[in-house]
Amino acid sequence: MHAVYAFLVDSDCVSKAGSAEALFDAEYAINYCDENNWYQMMMVVYEDGDMESLISGEDWRGREWMQKQYEQMPQEERWEAARAFAASIVAVDFELYGDPMFAIGIESGKRKLDDMSFDELLHDIQSIVPQKLHEFYRDRVGTDPTDDRFDLELYRATQDAVRYSLFMQSVRLGKPFFSEPTGPYDNFRSMDLRPWRSDEDRAKLPEDNKLGIIFVDLHT
Repeated sequence: MHAVYAFLVDSDCVSKAGSAEALFDAEYAINYCDENNWYQMMMVVYEDGDMESLISGEDWRGREWMQKQYEQMPQEERWEAARAFAASIVAVDFELYGDPMFAIGIESGKRKLDDMSFDELLHDIQSIVPQKLHEFYRDRVGTDPTDDRFDLELYRATQDAVRYSLFMQSVRLGKPFFSEPTGPYDNFRSMDLRPWRSDEDRAKLPEDNKLGIIFVDLHT
């Protein structure tokens, strides 16, 4: 399966790595990907609206769609659109609006997500997911603990609980929707690739340092 992953970066760490591609390879691909996780870098969008395509020409899978979409946007709208897209990745994996994670061709949930802002998605995840988990585990009380058949609903609820823990950690650290890096199979597709910096390190950052998001199509 292919899916788009989002990685929070800044211009300083991209510059020190030499390029967005080099940063992704060094900080994520080498540490977390295996031979099955082939990938295509798509684009990087910065908070001032600057963007860089990481696909040259026409891609055989059509993965330049994102670049073409953002090129049509006013520059001042690109960053909020990129943040909202990164947030919607997390919302989709939570099946927040009844849109199954692996569904193809279901448009109602996608259209709703496309219309929602970063802050609206943040609010809905914090409101809806805990309630869904509470209701699921409440209804499991009294089930046979010796039944060892594979339980898809339990598996999904367990994944959601882990995902919600990563999400809340990202909120607590002041970078909602961007968890610490996890593996491609861990079902949290928005991550922070910036290095840890002390207060002294942050004080030395260039004045023009700016946040960015790298989007990558990754196979699992």
